[in-house]
Amino acid sequence: MCTYLYHLHPTWDEGELSKCKSSLVSRPVNNEVGRRLHLERYIIMVPSALDNSVDIYGNTVEALIGAIYLDQGYARTQEFVRDYILPTYRDMQEHTVASIQNYKSELIEWVQKHHLSHEFRLEEHQAMPHDHFIYSVWIDGKPVGRGAGSSKKRAQQEAARDTLELLKQAYSAIQGRTS
Repeated sequence: MCTYLYHLHPTWDEGELSKCKSSLVSRPVNNEVGRRLHLERYIIMVPSALDNSVDIYGNTVEALIGAIYLDQGYARTQEFVRDYILPTYRDMQEHTVASIQNYKSELIEWVQKHHLSHEFRLEEHQAMPHDHFIYSVWIDGKPVGRGAGSSKKRAQQEAARDTLELLKQAYSAIQGRTS
């Protein structure tokens, strides 16, 4: 994806490329690819699995891409992505780009811009009855935001969103005092 985007948009900076890549490889796009390929016909699962996990299609697409790579190599994987992922992304592009905000990437850009260190720390993980993760964001050794989710990625996104919101509030408060 990165190679494709870099060749398509050689003048874009890293932030623009990263945001576009995030939407290109997003769960909604992968889920739609799986639906279009009718991958449920090839999955051994209980009938209610599709009702309980909307991401089963996307997870299966990711596994399929890995299997194609391991079995047939990089060139064939590129063909699969070109033939199935990219057309689906183009069909969904307006909706997908608008609906996905990568808070973690935004936070990382912000801390790098301000020459600060950051760390995502796992605070809690409960496996039963369903996975539940809680992460905190530390900036320059101080805890700032927290987030929870059903996966590490979702919890980190929520922690980054919370942190960005707190940083915006702090900035607004500072601006209010200097006016």
